[in-house]
Amino acid sequence: MIILLYGLDILITTRSSALIVITQQELQNDVHVNQIVFVNNQEALVKFIGTVHFGAGLFYGVEVPFGSGCTNGTEGGVVYFSCPENSGMFLKYGDFQIQKEDEKEDEDEL
Repeated sequence: MIILLYGLDILITTRSSALIVITQQELQNDVHVNQIVFVNNQEALVKFIGTVHFGAGLFYGVEVPFGSGCTNGTEGGVVYFSCPENSGMFLKYGDFQIQKEDEKEDEDEL
């Protein structure tokens, strides 16, 4: 069940009988699946955005290069996304950097 309460700036959802609250700020960020983000100055591919059974709020599942992660996208028997073993990470919004559109344009011009 998902309930979006307009005006209160929160999304309330349940997963396995647990109440999860996601703020409007988390919902309005500019990250989407298949987007490249940066984790520790390395490119990472966003493969999952959503709630998880092991933490509160919105999580981002990313695939990082060279096996520098700690998961394959499955936690506690629940498959959130798939990637090679030790190539995935679950992160919160502030744990990675987003390349801004003007930075992309600057790189394209080079």
